[in-house]
Amino acid sequence: MEHVPSGKKFYYINTHLDHVGLTAQREGLKLIVERIGKINPEQYPMILTGDFNVTPGNPALDDLNKIMKSARLHAEKTDTLASFNGWQKPISTAALGDNLKANGYGGLTIDYIYYSSFSSCTEFETIRKEYEGIPFISDHYPVRATLRF
Repeated sequence: MEHVPSGKKFYYINTHLDHVGLTAQREGLKLIVERIGKINPEQYPMILTGDFNVTPGNPALDDLNKIMKSARLHAEKTDTLASFNGWQKPISTAALGDNLKANGYGGLTIDYIYYSSFSSCTEFETIRKEYEGIPFISDHYPVRATLRF
């Protein structure tokens, strides 16, 4: 992609990993990490977003954390709110798989924005506002980050 005002180029990748299989999640992220080097030989800045279906600290994130930064963890201004709300129904970790554990925010943190080769991330936000009086537009809250070249 190209940032029109500056003319600077960057890559953007989005993914949705399996919600049950720990092996599928781990191998899916491993494949993405392997492919990043192949699709980006120019070493342009890169953004990876998605529903990874793993909570922070999951070993499936280890290889990714070596080559990219989590916007949630590295932003100058950030939050710790859960991104999966499950329509505010009780969340059964058994139904989602043993690798997912509910956190203290009434949901799960499973949606991510990762980046590399940007100078900084000034803000990360889990957007929890209502839209036209509707409390949930999805079973996930949107997440956003502001990145600087």
